[in-house]
Amino acid sequence: MLFPPSWRAAVRTAPALPLPASGTQRLVPARVGYSPLVFTVLTSLWLSTVCNLALWRELHRLPDLTATQALTLTGLMGFLIFLLITALMSLAAWRWTLKPLLTVFCAAAAFGAYFMMSYGVVIDKTMMVNTLQTDFRETRDLFNWRLLATVAVLGALPIYVVWRQPMRFASAGRQLAANLGSFTAAFLTFVLVLMVFFQSIAPVMHTYTHLRYLINPLNSFYALGQLAAKPFQKNFSVILPLGQDAKLGAQYTGQVKPPLLMLVLGETARSGNFGVNGYARNTTPKLAAEQIASQRNAWSCGTSTAASLPCMFSNLGREDYGSRADNTEGLLDVLQHAGLAVLWIDNQSGCKGVCDRVHSVRSVDAAHPPEPTLCPGGECFDEVMLRGLEERIAALPAEQRAKGVVVVLHQIGSHGPAYYQRSPAAFKRFLPECANNALQSCAT
Repeated sequence: MLFPPSWRAAVRTAPALPLPASGTQRLVPARVGYSPLVFTVLTSLWLSTVCNLALWRELHRLPDLTATQALTLTGLMGFLIFLLITALMSLAAWRWTLKPLLTVFCAAAAFGAYFMMSYGVVIDKTMMVNTLQTDFRETRDLFNWRLLATVAVLGALPIYVVWRQPMRFASAGRQLAANLGSFTAAFLTFVLVLMVFFQSIAPVMHTYTHLRYLINPLNSFYALGQLAAKPFQKNFSVILPLGQDAKLGAQYTGQVKPPLLMLVLGETARSGNFGVNGYARNTTPKLAAEQIASQRNAWSCGTSTAASLPCMFSNLGREDYGSRADNTEGLLDVLQHAGLAVLWIDNQSGCKGVCDRVHSVRSVDAAHPPEPTLCPGGECFDEVMLRGLEERIAALPAEQRAKGVVVVLHQIGSHGPAYYQRSPAAFKRFLPECANNALQSCAT
């Protein structure tokens, strides 16, 4: 017997404890909550350290720094980033704004950390334009388990902790004083540390300007701010003309048959990896069989479509392109001014404004629906642009066609990171290939 009879009787006859009536004192004390400053400091510490691994990696790769110098600079920059984020968050440390702000910071930092670590990119204005202009197909190709895992650890985990914990806010006046106090302390410390160690930081940041675009997540917000301010800096409602007096020369007009010029645009590629340019592998056997002119010293304005495509058709050189006016006409406009018919066929993410004033079509439209053989999985091979080409050329103005036609084929090319999806199986020569969009998981 576990309990004696006397104990059982006592249990049966013991009076029941009265339940607390409504409005009486709770048996369990209410959760007190944490000060907004605690959330601000801890989140800033997380963002400035763990979420900036790409920056720390790049600092330790700089050839001009010893291991000790790189470690010292890592500590200095980490502390400065921590102070700056703390100062910014302190201004928004209010009941209805702090947690949403922390959520945005953590989410932006998580995505930024993944792409900078995985692909070695920097997040600047051009990259932000490329991100905002991307389509569903490109977005889908970027998703993999590494992205989800990184975002879960660096973003979702701290966001979950932030929303699970209560906050203790003071009255409006006291909260304002606390916010201003923490902002002032963080900002003045930031200025003081920067002044003391300026000679150690400035030369590195001046020599390696790309480092500033690795400061996560401030790089994303800075890029968005630049884009938001852009309409106020220039008048984009008026397109500045270019080459309106362009005319076809006597040698051109003397031809018996109007020419057809095909321009094929693809992804940015390394000149050194072309067989016709001396690469060890014969990657371009078809081109090698033709009499071609290969410009071996040609440089792209960038590796993103948003940067390289408009620059390619600009009248400015690569060095001057960065300060160009975005509302200026380009080569296709000049060709059209000269009287030629211009057609842009797009099998990528758009022409980025280059074809806005010429006739342009998508590779797949209502009149040319996708075919299973050319468009497996909803993404079309570049061959699809040849389908119905004569019909599309015939639809151009007859007067312009009589002088000549320029057709631009904007191909998906070797657009990454899902490179294995860009070529049909019958055309694959260099095997095995990386059949994964997480390129880090492939050995070769």
